[in-house]
Amino acid sequence: AGRVGSATAAAILRERENDANLAGTRVVLAGRRPREEAFASLPPELTGRVSYERCDIGDPASLDRLLAAQGGEDCALVIHAAGPFQQTESCPVLEAAIRNKTGGYIDVCDDAEHTRRAKADLGARARDRGVPAVVSCGVYPGLSNVMASFMCEEGTPFPESKPKKVRFSYFTAGSGGVGATILATSILLLGERATQFVEGERRDVETYSERNVVEFGQKLGKREVFNLNLPEVFTAHEVLGVPNVSAYFGTSPGVWNFMMGLMASFLPESLLTSRAFANGLAQLLMPLVVAVDNLVGKTTAMRIDVKYDNDKTSSSLFVHPDTAYTAGTSTAAFAAAVLSGTVPPGVHYPEERCVVQDYESFFKLSSSKAQAFLVAQAPWRLEQVGVRIGMGMYL
Repeated sequence: AGRVGSATAAAILRERENDANLAGTRVVLAGRRPREEAFASLPPELTGRVSYERCDIGDPASLDRLLAAQGGEDCALVIHAAGPFQQTESCPVLEAAIRNKTGGYIDVCDDAEHTRRAKADLGARARDRGVPAVVSCGVYPGLSNVMASFMCEEGTPFPESKPKKVRFSYFTAGSGGVGATILATSILLLGERATQFVEGERRDVETYSERNVVEFGQKLGKREVFNLNLPEVFTAHEVLGVPNVSAYFGTSPGVWNFMMGLMASFLPESLLTSRAFANGLAQLLMPLVVAVDNLVGKTTAMRIDVKYDNDKTSSSLFVHPDTAYTAGTSTAAFAAAVLSGTVPPGVHYPEERCVVQDYESFFKLSSSKAQAFLVAQAPWRLEQVGVRIGMGMYL
């Protein structure tokens, strides 16, 4: 299990006493590494509280053995956090969950094609086998999708108006402390054209070619972000019916953004779409990235802006000091939603109303220890900055 998988397990164990849907859960981690090596890298809060099974997601027989050992149909939920999801040709873990009729499935997929393929190719099979599945259930995508859904539907401040534009803006300091997987994912995303929707028409543009400066509130201030190909663009367009949708991402220090722009412009597509190249480069860069992470921290932030057909805008802001921690709590919140038994069989996107039916509980868990969490507010509420009056004091 990697950083996000371990963080999700820790979040589930923390919340077992607070969330009835997670009560009594037994957590089994799985991965390719030998048991001793895997346990040696686990965070202290998981020691002695989880079991571990070795498997390879590329081997269907290995997955079947793993799920059979957990009781097959008695396995309440499969959580797939083994990225990167880019440049894959199938959804082997979802297929195994359906094949073994597990109680449910979620993943943290951040690849548009993989997300689309899961629903298109396996949705009917999941319904037939009685397996509820939700894809793209991390922080972004995941929590961000649910925030956008709330802003467009139940939580809209303008119930008489329809949303006409959604813009997702994301920021992560360095690698967010998540490890090599996020680096490999970022490299692979540079090899994809960024999908946007403009007046209902799909438009694919060069990735990292559009720069915006976004206000992320008093904790972070203004940060530069760049267009990226993320699944919430098409899922928000498809599920929420919003005609204009786009997504942007940025990191710090700024030199990382500069380097990503250079890679997107000058490296051949054959390299940027190679999982072997991305994983190798990520491992090569990790010592440097870890050193930089120690300087810039591991904060993550999201801002979602929704413009309505009355030309007014509603905005949401989320800021958390620990990317891995909040990835775990967000994924755990989706786990609780599926374990509640209210998600119907089939493959669903996070925005679908059948996924999160209790926004209050979902937001409470997914925003645990957040520095800022504001949903469906006037933009100025996010952007106000205190006036300095001297000697380190602000009004």
